[in-house]
Amino acid sequence: MIDNLIDAIDYFSPEADYLEIRYHKRIRNGVLVKNGMATASSGKLEGIFVRALIANAWGSYSIDSLDRQSIFHGIEMAIRSAESAIGLKHKSVHLADVEVNEDIVRPHVEIDPLDISIEDKVSRIQEIDKQVHEFNSKIVSSSTNYFDVSDTKYILTSEGTQLELYDTKVSLYISAVAKDGAETSVASSRIAQTGGYERLNDEAVDGLIKTVGERAINLLGAPMPPSGIATVILGPQLVRLLAHEALGHSVEADIVEAGSALRYKIHQQIAPSFLNFIDDKIGYPYDYGSLPGYDDEGVRVGTTYIIRDGILETFLHNRESAADFGVQPTGNARAQDHRFEPIIRMTNSVIFPSHGEGWGADEIIEDTREGYLLLGRNMGQADSTTEFMFGVGEIWEIKNGEKFRPYKGVTISGIAIDVLQQIDALSREIKRGFAGHCGKGQIAFTGGGGSFARTKVLIGGK
Repeated sequence: MIDNLIDAIDYFSPEADYLEIRYHKRIRNGVLVKNGMATASSGKLEGIFVRALIANAWGSYSIDSLDRQSIFHGIEMAIRSAESAIGLKHKSVHLADVEVNEDIVRPHVEIDPLDISIEDKVSRIQEIDKQVHEFNSKIVSSSTNYFDVSDTKYILTSEGTQLELYDTKVSLYISAVAKDGAETSVASSRIAQTGGYERLNDEAVDGLIKTVGERAINLLGAPMPPSGIATVILGPQLVRLLAHEALGHSVEADIVEAGSALRYKIHQQIAPSFLNFIDDKIGYPYDYGSLPGYDDEGVRVGTTYIIRDGILETFLHNRESAADFGVQPTGNARAQDHRFEPIIRMTNSVIFPSHGEGWGADEIIEDTREGYLLLGRNMGQADSTTEFMFGVGEIWEIKNGEKFRPYKGVTISGIAIDVLQQIDALSREIKRGFAGHCGKGQIAFTGGGGSFARTKVLIGGK
């Protein structure tokens, strides 16, 4: 396969100012168990995406057939597409210069999920679902959903980059319904990480079952909190959601160019001086959004400081936007699979205090006279103004520095910039490993976490 790609790019490179070929194979396996009944699924997606740049115009083509003739035909079609687009767009396309890389990157995988039979996976997920039911007699229904994804990519460019990249991710999601008389409650959580089957070890799974089970039981009979502006301590999972949904999208350069609220805030202080916000692509390798060393344009990745000591330091870029802004690419070009072009996407979003700053998590609670501790997350949404609304899984009232009683999970909302600026405490303790599937016309794996953060939000309660 890769020899055919090398031959093709060598043959066609003289016909384009820039040529990029990305081969992508994805194998996915899943097991869903609802109240003991199992359904297994599997699938493979494989193909090639070609981009050609000619006279500042892009052309692209997706190829499903992988024989030599189809590959050559697909590249020729991408070149013809670029030629037909010359002069039709108002904006000229330029690419920032990057280093040429030749590399092979494999993830640290102790147990390849592809080596585990589907029968063994079904048996284990059924056992986990059984343990959810057995956690407490009040658990009356459950759903346990497992899947793994194995990716193989070859990325070649006419500049000389030649990469062979491998990636593996696993996920386990548990939802439980508790019932006591006429009262019911629902709780859910997941483990989703980059790595092999070993990431779902017994200790991690037992912890997940305990989190979901205890949350479902705690919420039985819990009242709704009063609505209104309140002091809250956001748990790390919600801090990640705030960082991703309400802030992260607003610093993706294509969103910035379209009119993000942060467009003219670059190099300005937009948060307390003790706060940092990073897009961490490989610094914490097991996070769900971590990349295998390079993005889908073949740019080497690392950690990008978006906010450093309260200052908005950079936006997230691919090669094209980096050239427009006169900066270096941040390695955030990502594509769902071979049917899509790479666009600017976040990876792992993390908020944490500057060096030497930060509280103990318990100290923040003890210092709070009246407020709420918010844990867990449900669905959330935000827009380019940084206005957001998130669902919360579990709420604890805080009185005189102590957790007092639980409330049912509700929604919280606000303007992210305002919420960010009102943070007056971040914990030294940073929790990561939280995950999501982000949609922006394409689905991308994302992750991260952060500190406990005290701020103010609008609670949509009783």
